[in-house]
Amino acid sequence: MELDTMTYFDLGTFSRRLDNTLSEAQMWFDRGLIWQYGFNHEEAIACYERALEVAPSNVMARWGIAHCLGPNYNKLWTSFGPEERIVALTRAHVLLAEACDLSAIEVERALLDALTSRFPTDPEIADYGPWNDDFADAMRTVYERFPDDLDVTAIFVEALINRTPWALWDTRTGQPSAGTSTVEARAALDRAFTTQPAAWGHPGLLHFYIHLMEMSSTPEKALPHADRLVRLAGC
Repeated sequence: MELDTMTYFDLGTFSRRLDNTLSEAQMWFDRGLIWQYGFNHEEAIACYERALEVAPSNVMARWGIAHCLGPNYNKLWTSFGPEERIVALTRAHVLLAEACDLSAIEVERALLDALTSRFPTDPEIADYGPWNDDFADAMRTVYERFPDDLDVTAIFVEALINRTPWALWDTRTGQPSAGTSTVEARAALDRAFTTQPAAWGHPGLLHFYIHLMEMSSTPEKALPHADRLVRLAGC
């Protein structure tokens, strides 16, 4: 779609403030991050690219594009076509290498370092599971360093549930499935919603809680989060 600055979707007011960033670049970065949290990676990349047009040295726009070149809960690595994987992996590695040469604050550098573990160099590998696991492990380290950063929490939780998408719960027993990170993801989300009021205005945390609970025996626990997510965009 044509990305016009003045006539764009109302995505709400969520923002992750970046240091020394022009207001237009900040606007496009925030839009990209919101789309990223909504699993619309294509639109997120388009917004991040607009941020880079305005601010070519924006390290977090590069991080965002690289992140969105990878999978999400609704589109696994196995859903990528062969050529699509080659393009995604090649571009992600280029962007992350560029970002390493740019100035970044501590938490941004930690996010960049963690993201490098998400992308193999060989697009022909058959099993991407170890890379999903490695990214979750890397994000756990970032989360332990920055437990009160809500975006870090969101990206950590997403990495955890992406290890075993649509298989977080044993629907026969109502318990978390063996080998999943369901309990850990829920603990991180519960901590955020219990201790940080701003979590209730975070589109990623709200969205991921819905996915976490949707196949549990108590999906209604996510109704307040769903109601809040709808209101964020003024729907």
